[in-house]
Amino acid sequence: MLLSPVERAPIDFLLARLLLEELDAPLVDGLRRREVMTVLKTAEPGIDTYLEGWEIDDRATASREEFARLFLLPGGVTPRASAWESGQGCASDLVNHAMLDLGRRVTTESRVGNVPIDHLGFVLDLAASAATSADSEDRKTGDRLYTHALGDWVVRFADALQSKAQTPVYRCVGRLVRLLNTRD
Repeated sequence: MLLSPVERAPIDFLLARLLLEELDAPLVDGLRRREVMTVLKTAEPGIDTYLEGWEIDDRATASREEFARLFLLPGGVTPRASAWESGQGCASDLVNHAMLDLGRRVTTESRVGNVPIDHLGFVLDLAASAATSADSEDRKTGDRLYTHALGDWVVRFADALQSKAQTPVYRCVGRLVRLLNTRD
């Protein structure tokens, strides 16, 4: 799926949040919005049914457990470039330079606490922020992040996430990440 950085930014903001935070009621409400659901159902048919029943039959608990199993516990699918890149530090260096170019302090403090600088959620959020900036230099930095920091490792991560995810939400995250980052 070839979208411009500006076109893909809203999806990347959403994916970043799903990779950084456990599902909660406000996030699920956002996923249920018609324009969001249209995109989600393209990647994961049936996700609408799953999210409609999210508050019932303990899907909220199952979602939190899956988030931990996938992204926090050993044996999961870590959303960090350093776990997937053969040359250590490539994405981290690019993100550091991008943050300096954007005039931001080099910190990964977010609403969920500190995250590694090569965390896919952090990189997607940073790239989408730069891509939607009014400043043309910031947009160029966003383009560089999309082109270079989101390399082949992202597709390998997405494939692993799709195969290990048990709920439609995280299978959808894997599919969307793959679709947005396949360069064919």
